Amino acid sequence: MRSLLLLSEVRAVVGTGAVAGNRSLVTIDPDTGSVYCAVTAEGGRSRVLKVEEVQGGGILNVDICSFPDPNGGAGVAAEGYNGRGSPSEIVGLQYLPDSQALCVALAGGDIVLVRTENADFGDVEVVGTVDSGIQCMEWSPDHEVVVMVTGFGTILEMTKDFDVIAEVPIHVEEKGEDTFVSLGWGKKETQFHGSAGKEAAVRKEPAPTNGFASPNDDLRPRLSWRGDGNFFVCSALDRDGEKRVLRVYNRECGLQSTSEVVAQLEHSLSWRPSGNLIASTQKLPHRHDVVFFERNGLRHGEFTLRQPGAKVVELAWNADSSILAVWTECWEDGRRLSAAVQLWSTNNYYWYLKQQINPADQNDYIAGFVWDPEVALRLHVMTEGGEYRRLEYCMDEFTTTSLCADNPATVAVIDGASLLLTPFKHLNTPPPMSALKATLPAPIAHVAFAGTGNGDDFAVLLCDGTVRLFRSHSGQKPVKLPETECTVSLYDADPSNQVTYRQLSWPAPGILMAISHDASTVTDSISIFSLSGSTLSLAGAVRVDAGVSRLYYSAALDSVFAELNYGRVLNLEKHGDAWTARHVGDFPVVCPWFAVAQIGSGDEKERVPIGLSNSNKLYANDRVLSTDCTSFFVHNNFLIFTTLTHVARFVPLNVGVEDFKFTESTASTYDEQSRRVERGAKIVIAVPSDIALVLQMPRGNLETIYPRALVLSTVRQALDRRDFRTAFILCRKHRIDMNILVDHDRDRFMDNVALFAKQVEDPEFLNLFVSGLRNEDVTVTMYAGSGQPRSPGDMSNKVNLVCKSMCAALQSMDARRYVQTILTTDAKQTPPDLETAMARIMEIKEKESPDAAESALKYLIFLADVDQLYDVALGMYDFALVLMVAQHSQKVRGRSCIQGEDLDLDSSSQDPREYLPFLSELQKLEPSYQRFKIDDLLEKKEKALLNLSLSGDAHYPACLTYIKQHDLFKPALKIFKELPEKHNDVLKIYAQNMEERGVFDEAGLLYAMAGEDRLAMDAYRQGLAWHEAFAIASQEGVETSEVQWMASEIADELIERRRFAEAARVLLDYGKAYMHGHADLVDSTIKPGILEGCNQLLDDIRELSETFEKQRERLREVRAEKARKRENAENGVPDDGLDDIDMFSDTSSMATTRITGSSATSRTGWTNRTGRSSKIRRKHERKRAAGKNPEFEEEFLVGSLRKIIVRSNSFRGDVLNLVRALAHHKYADEAQRLQTAAGELIAKVKTGMEGIFVLPTQAAETQEEYKMRILEGRPPPPPPVPKVEDLAPAIDDTAWGVSVFE
Repeated sequence: MRSLLLLSEVRAVVGTGAVAGNRSLVTIDPDTGSVYCAVTAEGGRSRVLKVEEVQGGGILNVDICSFPDPNGGAGVAAEGYNGRGSPSEIVGLQYLPDSQALCVALAGGDIVLVRTENADFGDVEVVGTVDSGIQCMEWSPDHEVVVMVTGFGTILEMTKDFDVIAEVPIHVEEKGEDTFVSLGWGKKETQFHGSAGKEAAVRKEPAPTNGFASPNDDLRPRLSWRGDGNFFVCSALDRDGEKRVLRVYNRECGLQSTSEVVAQLEHSLSWRPSGNLIASTQKLPHRHDVVFFERNGLRHGEFTLRQPGAKVVELAWNADSSILAVWTECWEDGRRLSAAVQLWSTNNYYWYLKQQINPADQNDYIAGFVWDPEVALRLHVMTEGGEYRRLEYCMDEFTTTSLCADNPATVAVIDGASLLLTPFKHLNTPPPMSALKATLPAPIAHVAFAGTGNGDDFAVLLCDGTVRLFRSHSGQKPVKLPETECTVSLYDADPSNQVTYRQLSWPAPGILMAISHDASTVTDSISIFSLSGSTLSLAGAVRVDAGVSRLYYSAALDSVFAELNYGRVLNLEKHGDAWTARHVGDFPVVCPWFAVAQIGSGDEKERVPIGLSNSNKLYANDRVLSTDCTSFFVHNNFLIFTTLTHVARFVPLNVGVEDFKFTESTASTYDEQSRRVERGAKIVIAVPSDIALVLQMPRGNLETIYPRALVLSTVRQALDRRDFRTAFILCRKHRIDMNILVDHDRDRFMDNVALFAKQVEDPEFLNLFVSGLRNEDVTVTMYAGSGQPRSPGDMSNKVNLVCKSMCAALQSMDARRYVQTILTTDAKQTPPDLETAMARIMEIKEKESPDAAESALKYLIFLADVDQLYDVALGMYDFALVLMVAQHSQKVRGRSCIQGEDLDLDSSSQDPREYLPFLSELQKLEPSYQRFKIDDLLEKKEKALLNLSLSGDAHYPACLTYIKQHDLFKPALKIFKELPEKHNDVLKIYAQNMEERGVFDEAGLLYAMAGEDRLAMDAYRQGLAWHEAFAIASQEGVETSEVQWMASEIADELIERRRFAEAARVLLDYGKAYMHGHADLVDSTIKPGILEGCNQLLDDIRELSETFEKQRERLREVRAEKARKRENAENGVPDDGLDDIDMFSDTSSMATTRITGSSATSRTGWTNRTGRSSKIRRKHERKRAAGKNPEFEEEFLVGSLRKIIVRSNSFRGDVLNLVRALAHHKYADEAQRLQTAAGELIAKVKTGMEGIFVLPTQAAETQEEYKMRILEGRPPPPPPVPKVEDLAPAIDDTAWGVSVFE
């Protein structure tokens, strides 16, 4: 899809010209770029000229040497001369870099070396003579070996010092060392001949007749070397002059192969440097072909020239084998009409005519040309009129630069007089085919797209200076051929013969621009033409200080840019009637491929030139973005480029200029900024405002890919403008996780759930969306993009929130149509809300039809496990629903018979005989007991207990047994809370359970709550809770003897456990013959006291919790502000807090002046200052302690939070004692509330401690400090020792409550 684009042109007249019909030989000095030309003047005199470009512009030509015809142009051959033409004719010219000399071969046989070190070129030496004359000469690519064809028809090979290596005759019978050997396989006699019969096997075929040489053949031999210098080929007529044969020789001049006979094969010859093809031409009666041969002499394809009656003079491959130059001349009735050099390239097995070079003067003709050996696409051309032209090309795509959404992304390809057009937004047509084809009257030189319309109108510059404007019709399908708007000629607007034009631009309907080259001054300028209808006039020109390399029109920026040949980029602007060039940027080197991108976001956007050099360096202005770039394209949101490592990179444009770069990072599965592509792939175009990227492979085939960067960028833009359907379709088509639809902007999505459902509309699409929801922020984990990283936030309830909102929206729209999606929202929740889903199915059955309900159930079974649905239906106590599910279940769990009051069924089949008896037996039970059995079967123990408690007093004993069996004491307490007797029964069995487990203190508490004081006292005694035991004894008026006995028992147990102090206190207080009973104080003092203490402690806990939250949040803000100021200081950003620095400076000066001028004595002054300092220090300490000084606010907050944590540790014992006291005195609700509040505060402190206490870190050593430490031999500084206030306080694990209230 690439075409040849003319970058630069140097044109100058350097001599009086050559004799018409004679060839001018050209050779290049690769070190200096000087060009040496051999021309034949009038009278048969041959001259060698040196052409070089002088600094500051202009062309200098110098006559190096000349060779007069010894016969005065009479053409009389000297003795022994066996060549054609004049003996002074130059038949070989080659510059030798190592010798710094020019080797000239004359037809008379002289080999001349012209030394070029001296400016006067006086050192001309004849190093040897071939007596029979020289017909042609060719040096090897490494200039170590030279071969020539002598007048006797031999090949003479010599070293660079002109020592003979070998001389062999051309015309020999041998075919060469690599000739194919027939092993006798596949003989005609053994082959199958079909209907011809066996007679065909013995029939003799007539011998092939060889065609005569082409009438255009110049009858001279040709030589050409392969690029590696290991082989060369010779093309020569046979002895009788009837046919031309190619012979391939190795470096030692050994014959390797001989070509097959090709009729009408012509003299032109060139071996492709890459080595795979030898090019020549064949003139057939109906066409003229360029034919190719392999090294073994076999034909290998051809292509046909498109000029009828053209004569091919010479062929030449360029240095990198990408372009074949064909020098043609058109003749009619023996009269030469025109001459041109055609540049051909191949792609996908098709040959394109990329450029045609015509002489600037219509009456002039091509005399010779040569490719530059160093710069692959630089061509040097000489004309018979003595004009020298140096043309430098690059391969580039002609694409639209408009970024509008309607742009069809048209790419134009030059193929001679045909322009191949493909709008890639609509279709991808593989080359050499195209969607559209526009035929022009002459070969095309350049194509320029306009910014008008959809951005695909274009202007075509032909090689004769004609411009044709086209109006395109590719915006909509079906695409149509473009229409010609008008045809104008640049030479009519500026008729000077000294000016040539290249690179067209069409920035506005009435303006055309072109790079013009003036041969008289050898300078470039940018010509501006005014177009009115079909009339073109020169409106002005922009002069520049150097050659213009590229002219680039950006339709997106509506600006024309030019790049000079040293890398400077200019913006062409119109001020009034004059055009000026404004400097935009500079590349370090000239970049044949460049564009201008607008980088930044919002109002802070900057135009930055993007350029790609021949050395694969990609520049953004003067900064290197990549060192291995092969192609690039500026898309709406990205700079896209490919690399030598076969990766496509995507650099976002919506960043600051300093951040505009590609950072190499470890490849990630979800990396948006890179994508692997096929080896050697290059960018053709990225469809504007779309997600398609078209790549071309080295062979020529095209591939359209959809990179994740473009897809996600388009999805995000669609979500920003609330185009949810577009975003959804893109995610579905390109396998993007649909959670991005929610996570991109969760609040916006939740506010527009109904709009999302209306836009997406299709129930299947909505099902796909809902079923893919996860409690995960994919913008953090998968699609972080190139923006600033963000925290994921709370994702724990995301799925439930979206499902509920979606369900509500769909129910308000059309619940019947979206029933599957609504069921999906129920099944997708965490945990799945299958009960609601099953209820919806029953509602469908009742309101619509059983078939609709069955269809909905089948869909729900697809989403959830059928056995789980069976359990849910059973748990809903709806036997009709159970039957529906059971019909689709693979495994039905139930119980089959009643034994007493227990059901016992095990079934694992769909057989109705298995589950119908089970359901029938359940239906016979009383409703509450029936539900109990179902819940018990489904392992819903708490719910089963509730239903069992509602089954009546007859089942009350079974209820108590069920409570004990399944450890359901706490749920039972809640169930029987309003039934005091049953509540006390539960407390008793709970206390018994605690006694069995050895938790006597809680057992005593439970007994006390149940009013069983004696049992409580005994439990407390066993648990050594002697305070509570003796308190109950005192309250109940227990006999003194019993109290003494209990004291003795408790004391003995305490002594065994080595709690001697407590044992002594028990014996001292309760082992005597009297007791201190104060039962009357319980109601009057103790109960009000513990209630007051409970309320006070709850207030303290609430205050601590609020203070902890506020101060932790403030600490986070203070630290964030400090970090921001520190970062600003490191980046040199001034601090707003120092705006009044001048005021402080003045105040300091005033204070200093006053003290200096004081009349007090020195001692008195120091005393006063000391007093003031002490006062200030105390005031400073008070502010520091109160946290009022911003400098110490962080320290104050950390200290305050530390106190809260310590307080949460210290009140645990108080909470535990108060909870026990409250429970003991029947204040269970208050005890529950206190224990819960304390637990919440302790949990908040545990989770909130992280990040409060930060250990000090060692500041990094500077380079100077490191050097000094190493020189002094000191060890690295030890890490700083943290202070006590830096360490986090330990969290106490002391219990603060009892298990009863957990």
